[in-house]
Amino acid sequence: MYLNPGMKDEYKRRHDKIQTEWKGLHLALKNSGIKDYSIFYDDQTGILFATLWRRTDHTMDKLPEDENV
Repeated sequence: MYLNPGMKDEYKRRHDKIQTEWKGLHLALKNSGIKDYSIFYDDQTGILFATLWRRTDHTMDKLPEDENV
């Protein structure tokens, strides 16, 4: 993904909210078998790169039904 030029501060503001205000999302991801979900940003290219590690018995397909999301 590419971050639109000039949107780095807005991206950071929204991402930080996930960490502080959406604790239910973190719990839902963990309960569905996601071990790690990380997003990296390359300042030089504006590219956002995400990685997701999950158990083989994950239930990610059920996340839309989770009331914490």
